[in-house]
Amino acid sequence: VLGGGTTLWRVPDPEITFLGALVEDNGTTTLVGERPYRGNAPRSIPGKTAGVVTQFNGDRITVVGDALSCSRLHSVARLTNGQLVACGDWGAIVRVELGVVEFVASICGGHLLAIAPLPEGGAVTVGVGGHALSLGPKLDAQLEAVQTTRDLLCLTTSDDGQAWAGSAQARLVRRSTASGTSSWVRMSGDIGVSSSMVAVAAGPRTVRAIGDDGTVVEGRLA
Repeated sequence: VLGGGTTLWRVPDPEITFLGALVEDNGTTTLVGERPYRGNAPRSIPGKTAGVVTQFNGDRITVVGDALSCSRLHSVARLTNGQLVACGDWGAIVRVELGVVEFVASICGGHLLAIAPLPEGGAVTVGVGGHALSLGPKLDAQLEAVQTTRDLLCLTTSDDGQAWAGSAQARLVRRSTASGTSSWVRMSGDIGVSSSMVAVAAGPRTVRAIGDDGTVVEGRLA
């Protein structure tokens, strides 16, 4: 709280690294990331870490669970049907329900860095190499065309249902649906900056993005 006190939230494993978070109005905070893989069973994915989900209700920890079939989780979102879904390395999609962390599928070969819900149901998720996929309410995935091969680092959906993503080299792309097919159209031309867009927010007529060097970019739709 601005001008107020702070509370230290402690987790049971000091080796957890958190990479993404979702804060909800009901007081639930979900954090996702990675921690060392301590199992003995061989896995089909590279890496020595496992995805981890930690959830708080207020300042009380309620869930700590591993997604052993993925190495790292980057982002988490609440879908309109109530599902809590996270994305991560090697295309991992993970569902969290009633305190259980369930690996759903690996939907692509790239690392998925951000996920956001769609108002009509399902979600969109983006990641390295210009990967962008839509997820249906049952988490079935569909690859979508993107007008950049740069890593897509951040993602947002506006109140009117538009999805925007930011990437390396100050590129912004917007999801467009025509004739039942969705693609991501590059909206930013050469604006004279080369920073990577690490956060993005959008309204019906404007979009703002923040670069990794502190650059703030604003665009307005005609």
